[in-house]
Amino acid sequence: MDASRHESGFGLAVAIRQSRPDLVLLDLDMPGLGGEGALRALRALDPGYGIDVKVILHSGITADELAAVALRSGAVGWLRKPATPAQILAEVRRALAGTPGVGQGG
Repeated sequence: MDASRHESGFGLAVAIRQSRPDLVLLDLDMPGLGGEGALRALRALDPGYGIDVKVILHSGITADELAAVALRSGAVGWLRKPATPAQILAEVRRALAGTPGVGQGG
């Protein structure tokens, strides 16, 4: 498993276009463009690039707000801060396996 990290939403869509990851764990509280803006930019990429990345949102906003953002943005899951490594791993495994259920803990 490979991982990379980006400090802001501005370069995220370009990086995803280049590396084509299977999954993105996206912090909504990123500086600059922000996580939700970065996700909109990602979703706006030309479908001809074949990019259909699964996204799990991560934020300290309320569970209801986070669930709403996840549903309207097409994210496959979400985690509230602070999430434990075990919670993150479980949500990543669930999302990669394609198991239904949006949200912390499935």
